[in-house]
Amino acid sequence: MTETDSLHQRQELGHSLGDFALLTMRSIPSVEVAMHRKRNPHMVLNDPACHWAWLQPEQREDRIVFRLDLHAGDSITQAKALYRELVLDKLLALSRKEEWTVVPNVRFSFMSTGLHESYPVMGLKLYAQFWIQHAEFIKKVHRGVGDFGGITDWLREAAFISDDDVRELHRLFHDSKRDHMHFFPRLSLYRRWPVAEQMRGMGEQAFAQEVYGALSDAQDCWSQSNPHNLSHAGVQ
Repeated sequence: MTETDSLHQRQELGHSLGDFALLTMRSIPSVEVAMHRKRNPHMVLNDPACHWAWLQPEQREDRIVFRLDLHAGDSITQAKALYRELVLDKLLALSRKEEWTVVPNVRFSFMSTGLHESYPVMGLKLYAQFWIQHAEFIKKVHRGVGDFGGITDWLREAAFISDDDVRELHRLFHDSKRDHMHFFPRLSLYRRWPVAEQMRGMGEQAFAQEVYGALSDAQDCWSQSNPHNLSHAGVQ
């Protein structure tokens, strides 16, 4: 088999697994699956701290896995809701599980368009503790208040952004005609299932139970009343 043939096989498998991921999401009756021209198909969650979740195949070295993505705090409103309710011990316990990855990242946007993300070097615990205690700093910043410099200097001194981030934010905001910036400290959570073809062998209804369990594990870190209880709704 040539390298080109192998690439085509992997692409076809990825498309097939993508279709299975879509069927799986649609097998969870308590969530709506949305199709959007600018985003992959995704689940719409009834969760003030995290509006969307994605299930998709991911190429990892020599195999394809399924990955569930949640970006909690993905707007000013969501971030405020997240840190108002976040249970730090539960988040840290989830992050220690082998199948989960939790990545702190600060996102900067103009209106609804994300323009830049930074990845703080501080640990997850310090990052989450700070925003739990200082959620009032999560806000829309207008040009004219230090010409954005005050907020970027403060974020750099607090180690939420690097010197490279400052330069990029200067280009995106200071040197532009944009009159405001939104910044919000997100938590990106990823849950991976190691062999995608094995999950497909379970069938979408059975895998939907697995996916829902993972959603519940994540949301339980910040929501004590999970709005998508499969034990009540069932899986069709």
